[in-house]
Amino acid sequence: MKNKLSIIILDSKGSPVRQLTASRLAVSVSLILLVIFIVGSMALIWDYNEKRQKLSQRGVLQKALAEKQAVIRQQKRHIESFVTQLANLSQNIAELKRFESEIRVVANLEPNHDQESVFGIGGSAGEGFKTDIESEKNKNGIEINRIEQSSSHSIIQDQKRTFEMLLEQSESMPNMLASTPSIRPADGQIVTGFERRKSLLTDREEFNQGLDIVNEKGTPVIATADGQVTFSGFKPTTGQTLIIDHGFGFVTEYDHLDSILKQVGEQVKRGEQIATMGESGQADTPHLHYEVHLNGIPVNPSRYILQ
Repeated sequence: MKNKLSIIILDSKGSPVRQLTASRLAVSVSLILLVIFIVGSMALIWDYNEKRQKLSQRGVLQKALAEKQAVIRQQKRHIESFVTQLANLSQNIAELKRFESEIRVVANLEPNHDQESVFGIGGSAGEGFKTDIESEKNKNGIEINRIEQSSSHSIIQDQKRTFEMLLEQSESMPNMLASTPSIRPADGQIVTGFERRKSLLTDREEFNQGLDIVNEKGTPVIATADGQVTFSGFKPTTGQTLIIDHGFGFVTEYDHLDSILKQVGEQVKRGEQIATMGESGQADTPHLHYEVHLNGIPVNPSRYILQ
């Protein structure tokens, strides 16, 4: 009996006494199995709760990640659109700057040195902004909107001030634009510019003070600005020559003409035909030698050709 255990069951109602007998080994095995079952059940429950909690957190993280990705895609589209707008705006500003420079040359106004170019005119449009904007991709979209509005507003205001100043100066000299040479005097190929060259007649190097435009004899020659003819006749070197005083210090000269259509004292308008191209004087081929003088000094005529 030492290897067995007995369990006596008594009933308070007076029922017969019941006795259960089991071996010690069986009881020990049963207790061990019961402990293992309890521990295993607790481990399964803990593991289930932990996995359910992780799955819940994973779902929250996936939802947050999806929202972030959607915001990033939206901001990326906004940035790309902004860069495209800036590139177009840069091109427009470059054209306005070029036009402003030409107008200042034509109107003989001082170059604009006070304001620096907004986009670095001459480079690729929008490149300077692309680099800066890339670093802003992960920032809030509201900040990007603020940068866009601020940049556009600043550019527009700068150009507005520039052209208002230009307009004020131009209005104070109403006849200057009409009196400033600004078109080609004749059709044809420019073979020599405002530069040093070897003379075909003397074979010596000399400075060409104007433009040499080659074309057929009889090609129309037109006035490059409004003015009054001050010389119309023949010179030994330049041949048939016409000189026009445009006022404001501008004088133009047309050499080697075939025929002259205007006389001294006549008023001419820009674009009006004044002569025909020839090879009079010291010329070996039909061409027009055209000069522009400002306050008695020869200047590069190409600067005054806007076409």
